[in-house]
Amino acid sequence: MTRPPLYTRRPFLAGLLRQLPLLVVLLTVGTGLLMVTFEHWRRGLVVVGLALVGGDCCGCCSRCAGSVSSPSAAGRWTWSCWSASASC
Repeated sequence: MTRPPLYTRRPFLAGLLRQLPLLVVLLTVGTGLLMVTFEHWRRGLVVVGLALVGGDCCGCCSRCAGSVSSPSAAGRWTWSCWSASASC
């Protein structure tokens, strides 16, 4: 017998895990903007740019290039490149 998916067992935890990539990107952009504010503007702009480019996908496999997310059978959006079947 297989276990039910995490979003049915613990929906709050599943929601937090789903939003972690967004949180990382927002924190990194905030750090870059603080660097720009305190006169490290070149490095700050590089940090912001890398956060925006790197936050799109993990970049480890060619399958996820161009398709960041796809609807699952349950109607929820999932990150296709973070699936358990992805071999990096």
